[in-house]
Formats: sequence, structure tokens, C-alpha cells
Amino acid sequence: MAPAVPDRWLNYSCHGKVVANRFIALKVPLARRNCVPNGMRFTPEDVLNTLPLGLIVDLTNTTRYYDPRVFTSNGVEHVKLALPGRVVPSWQKVERFVDTVNGYLNDPRSSGKLIGVHCTHGLNRTGYLVCAYMILELGYRPDEAISLFNFKRGHEMERENYLRNLHDMRPKERVTNHPLPIYSAAPPDRRKHECWPTVRSRNHNFRVPSYRQTSGHSQQKHSQF
Repeated sequence: MAPAVPDRWLNYSCHGKVVANRFIALKVPLARRNCVPNGMRFTPEDVLNTLPLGLIVDLTNTTRYYDPRVFTSNGVEHVKLALPGRVVPSWQKVERFVDTVNGYLNDPRSSGKLIGVHCTHGLNRTGYLVCAYMILELGYRPDEAISLFNFKRGHEMERENYLRNLHDMRPKERVTNHPLPIYSAAPPDRRKHECWPTVRSRNHNFRVPSYRQTSGHSQQKHSQF
């Protein structure tokens, strides 16, 4: 029997637009064996054919949706960072996400390649970590980061506990006085199942450095919440 489609998966667009010149949020792509109605599929192959990714960070708390080798065999690095739904991620998970992103961006072979981030719907867990990176590493205020993410995703983050936690984060000091782009509200939801294809760029291989946890670093960053 083919696996069932995740609850409310069909209600969300396949992916949003680029956030902070780095990220693109997407709902989990489902392998072709899943029971998705014709014309509504969004598979790993669709991701490869429509998005210029060099890294995909999978936040789902399961491995049943697709085989990551579909990505890695095509030159896209896959990092599994399992997060339970509805629960605010631990600081260790936030720090690992930040380290993974920075390790990727510091690799010259990543130039021109985006970072795809997905949970089940590409919204709450995804939005939390993308916004946390924007606040802690890029100096966005929490309200700026959340508004920009919502606008680019085309859907608004729903989990109040995630939003409260983001608002408690202290932004990194900005290195420039140029204003960051913000949006007062997300636009109306785009049509369901739209994927907004983009040009796929050539594949490359790179390695994300292993997560290095140090008690001093963790203690210092924890104080920013």
C-alpha cells in the first residue's frame, strides 16, 4: 500500500521565493510511490529540475518521505536535522543549523547555489530556523525576519510558541547601516500546488563540516535568547 500524503500537505505551495539571498523554503517533496493526486505531485526529482540547490536541510522527524540519495547522487548535499513538530527546537539544533549553513556558504564551490530547507509544510519549523539564522547571524530584528519569511514563503507562520521564542532572540549587531528589506504582511496565499520553476544550475559536490559543539560557544549564544 502506498504511503499516505501528510496532513494538509496539499494546502501549501511547493516552495516560496529566495530569502536573504540564501534560503528557499519548500514543503517536503514526496517520492512517486506516495498517493498524491495527479497534477499535485512534488517529488525530489521536481526539486532537482526546478531549483538551483547545492544543499537541502531536511527537518522532518521521519525518513519515510523520500530517499536522500536522489539528491546526493545528483550533487546536492543532504543534511538531516530531525525536529519534532510543534516543539520549539533546542539551542543545540539551532546552533547545528547555523554551523551547517555557514559551513556551506564558506565553501567556494557553493557559489550560486541555494539552500533548500523543508519540514513537512515548509512553514513553521522551516521558518523558525531560517528566521533564527537571519536574526542571530544577519542582524535582522525578529519582526523583520518573520515578516520577510512570511512574504517570501507565501504563507504565514502559525505556531505561537515559535514566534514568541523568535521575538526573544537578540539580533546580531549589523555591520552596515543599509536598511534590510522587510514587509509589513505576507501577501494572500498563492494558488495551491504552484511550484514557480526556476532554472536549474549545474551540479557540484561539497562537504558540510561536522557539527562542532563547544560548551563555551553554546553558553555564549544561549544568552542571546
